[in-house]
Amino acid sequence: MQWFSVYAIATNQIADQAQWHDNMMIWETARPYLYARKTPGNRIIICGLDESTGYLEKRVPMILNNRDKLIKQLVNLFPELENRIWADYYWGALFCEIHDGLPTIGMYPDHPNSTSYWVMAGM
Repeated sequence: MQWFSVYAIATNQIADQAQWHDNMMIWETARPYLYARKTPGNRIIICGLDESTGYLEKRVPMILNNRDKLIKQLVNLFPELENRIWADYYWGALFCEIHDGLPTIGMYPDHPNSTSYWVMAGM
């Protein structure tokens, strides 16, 4: 298994939300990937900037830095949002991948109310 950190923001509420075609979801599959979508509450959620790390002390200081990078990436996609958006909410999270890239199976038994999942290596 390899551990990664991912970063995300939710912008301030924006009435027109740029030139967003048909409420599409943006998913760039490059590494690190970029994901963006609109919310029903007129915000934009954008996340990505994955980096290999399992150490919380390395991830936490990067949250602010990557918050700013995600805003810049969003403005690159939608230049009309420049000086109109900021991150009302921002966060980082850990996830892992296994060597074969198979999806996760089952919930983590010690945390049944979380969105974390566990995998069985070697399956």
